[in-house]
Amino acid sequence: MCNEVAASGPLKRHKTRGHDASRTRDKWRKNAESKRVLGEKGMKCLKGFLDEEIAVMPQAGNENLPSIFVTPAEIIRYTLASFASKGCGRRGQAAPMFAEVYGSVAHRVVCTDVEIENLPNPPTDFDVRFYIPKLFGCDMSCFDICRNIIEELLAMKLRLILQAEDPSACMITLVRTKYFQKQVVVGNSFSLLSIGDFNSGKAIDIEFWRNLEGGRKYFDDANSFVIPLNLEQLAGVMPVNAFTMTESFQRALDLAAAKTLVVDEPLNVLNGLTLYAHALCHKILLPEDIACEDSYGTLFADSFMDTCFMLQGRF
Repeated sequence: MCNEVAASGPLKRHKTRGHDASRTRDKWRKNAESKRVLGEKGMKCLKGFLDEEIAVMPQAGNENLPSIFVTPAEIIRYTLASFASKGCGRRGQAAPMFAEVYGSVAHRVVCTDVEIENLPNPPTDFDVRFYIPKLFGCDMSCFDICRNIIEELLAMKLRLILQAEDPSACMITLVRTKYFQKQVVVGNSFSLLSIGDFNSGKAIDIEFWRNLEGGRKYFDDANSFVIPLNLEQLAGVMPVNAFTMTESFQRALDLAAAKTLVVDEPLNVLNGLTLYAHALCHKILLPEDIACEDSYGTLFADSFMDTCFMLQGRF
């Protein structure tokens, strides 16, 4: 049965019903029923995505510059190594030294591992999430520090391609000003940096979160899978676990196999209307019944209008 949602009228700033989601959202990290060790098929699928070269294209009007090719594995490895080199892995720094693969790639890997058939189209984006070390500070500049790490890697690759002797700072400036990338900072919680090919839509979407706990990081239960990776797991010397950010891995698998859309606590969803349309049209998921479909549609549409009115009041 779907969650109860408001029937009509503009939404106010609703809170989660019944409990504080920020305190319970991440229980899955320690819940044995929320994880599964990836088998051979899942690992092969994951490795394919990690090792796929993504072209970071120059912006329009800069066709004289070469494309920079980078893999998600290189992004993860370089970022975690950079965190470690800055002393973020030392005792007392509270730095989570791992990345999280999530979104369509994590969903594809898990479904491949358990042999779920009739999967949606292959992912075009590789979604990966990092947690910003406390050492980077508490103000908005921490997002720029993280962006600089990604640009350092791209600049090193560009310098090799061009066989340039320019200082690294010049290469970083070239990457930032001439290559396709966009950064969005959401409140003061996290930033999203997207790099890739604006023609094909192939991209690596990199999130940097300030806090490990709290914050909603998935839309629907069937797409709630996440795969944490540290440097040892990237090197293939440790087993890799897949998790669901819900309470039950098996339930998430059942929903994925049935292509059923269940949105837990829909009142807490940000940008719900866009995500709802994406789930219906691209992921080919269907709500459990007509009542759920109507409820989700009404809730997310009202929430969208409420946000529009709120933004109008600011300008």
